[in-house]
Amino acid sequence: MAIMAHWTRTNSGTVPILNGVGNIYSNLYKNEYNIVEGMVVEVKTVVVHRFTVVSEDPIIAAADPLLAWQNSDQGAWVMSHAVEVPEWRRFTEPVTYTEQFVIVARLKAVDYTFWQLKWGSSA
Repeated sequence: MAIMAHWTRTNSGTVPILNGVGNIYSNLYKNEYNIVEGMVVEVKTVVVHRFTVVSEDPIIAAADPLLAWQNSDQGAWVMSHAVEVPEWRRFTEPVTYTEQFVIVARLKAVDYTFWQLKWGSSA
């Protein structure tokens, strides 16, 4: 299972779609209730990893950090516990003009609590 890309083009460049909020620095966007494995569960959308790329072709340059994260303990855990395939999102940092990437996952509330206790401060 690979991480899915999710971005949109605007007149000002490529920006992430963040539930209409536009706040990339918020770890938790909103709570939702979904049916997962036949049960109604609370699902939380959370930024699980972020990194910066400085390159003329940032998407190609982001492949190595994305794969390294996906193969890490944290990445493997998120990939196996996410409700849907995690997405990566890209945006241009307006102050430094670098490309920022975030990986966003949707986790069940119990998995979100585990993730937050084990890795929450690292995202």
